[in-house]
Amino acid sequence: MRFNHFMKFMALFFAVSALSVAQAFGQQLDYLSKAPFYKNYKKHTVQTAQIASLPIDIDKMVLEEFFYKDRVAALQPLVAVMNGYLDSMQITRLDGQVLPKKGSPYLFVGSSEAETAPPGSDMMREEHHKYAPMVIYANKPSTDWKKQAEEILVQHSADYMLAIWVGIVEYPKANKGVFKKKVVLGTNYESDIRFLSAEDKPVEVIQVTGMLFNKKGEVLRAGAEGIIHEDTPFWAQVFDLKKDIDDKAIQALISEYRREDLPSKPLAWKAAMDMLIHQLTPRTKVVG
Repeated sequence: MRFNHFMKFMALFFAVSALSVAQAFGQQLDYLSKAPFYKNYKKHTVQTAQIASLPIDIDKMVLEEFFYKDRVAALQPLVAVMNGYLDSMQITRLDGQVLPKKGSPYLFVGSSEAETAPPGSDMMREEHHKYAPMVIYANKPSTDWKKQAEEILVQHSADYMLAIWVGIVEYPKANKGVFKKKVVLGTNYESDIRFLSAEDKPVEVIQVTGMLFNKKGEVLRAGAEGIIHEDTPFWAQVFDLKKDIDDKAIQALISEYRREDLPSKPLAWKAAMDMLIHQLTPRTKVVG
């Protein structure tokens, strides 16, 4: 018994040490106890703010991981309509090519046991957690990136800058009452999970993630909103198989899939974008 306690203590010690080292290099991993899935990194209180945005892009893990790469082509039209919607909001779209790729920021929001979760995330799950918790991981930008971002913001007389990505990740399930399950996708947004569904298997989610930066290129706030999910049928989970969100479902997102729970029944991706920008920005005025 004492040996088990000692091993748990050592595992926790090394995990905390690793997180401390990561924070020293601009990486921060945090536990999210509930929705909304956002984290403040610096205090920011303004009454009038001018905001610009980098072009919406595909999350780098989707571009890099082999099990997501086959859906990059399907995501590109969705990203295009999202950028068009961003333009219609009169938020200035900056030239993302000017900023260096090396040292650029990265954001993960999802299950602590997702396939693309950053190292150390699994340590966030404690014994009392029936399901793996949600975590948020921010890899903050380099000094060079921040310097160039500052120059761009000055050129456009903007106070803040947004960076938004569309990605595929996994979210944990949650209880809904005594017998049912659900997946919490974001701010005031959840969806039922089929009754026969393995508790320990996460669900795949298409999400929008975003970061808000100040004039110095420092991260102020970050978070995510889920758009749609796909749960693997129980019979497939028995054989350790997984059902992904396919190209057809991604294409349907552009003009068909709507938030039936909202009064105006907006397209799901528009609702997610609206909420993400609302959650991230303290603005009453935009650059346009």
